[in-house]
Amino acid sequence: MATGTNELKNSFKVVQFALGENFSKYSFVDLGCGKGKAMLVWQNELNKRKIPSPVIGIEYYAPLVEIARQNYQKVFHQNCDIHTVDATNFDFSVLGQYLMVYMFNPFDAQLLDRVLSNIANSHSALVFIYLNPIHSSVLVDHGYKLIYEKKGWNNTLWTMIFCNDAAIQNLILSFRLESTN
Repeated sequence: MATGTNELKNSFKVVQFALGENFSKYSFVDLGCGKGKAMLVWQNELNKRKIPSPVIGIEYYAPLVEIARQNYQKVFHQNCDIHTVDATNFDFSVLGQYLMVYMFNPFDAQLLDRVLSNIANSHSALVFIYLNPIHSSVLVDHGYKLIYEKKGWNNTLWTMIFCNDAAIQNLILSFRLESTN
């Protein structure tokens, strides 16, 4: 199912506000990117604000990766960074130290647990934007803190944003910088 554009734009604003000065340090990773809609929306929001930040897709199914690449090329007239890979085995460290992972409920609870364990092995600061978060307890079990929640009239409009301890330190720093200005 495709991401709701308004939900993604709202998540962009929430995370940008929360991370403040640290926002541009984070790479946006669409986990289970499908045809690439979330990547397109996020890149467009970055471009509007002239924020240089990587947008990356992770997708297991190769035919969808090709569609996502074509869509990105049509919109931005450039290639995109999409990895055709199983997220339980991918080396997330190649994407940088600060990740903002977007998910539209791509996994069941067991698989999400394996993916989170894999990601945790290679990163310090993680933010998760989780739409239709029916397995959100798995993030809590991995020590992530809920920093934002918005419920809509159906599950496709339900968003939760989580972060780990290192990302919380970035949030605290941003809020301190904001309050001193």
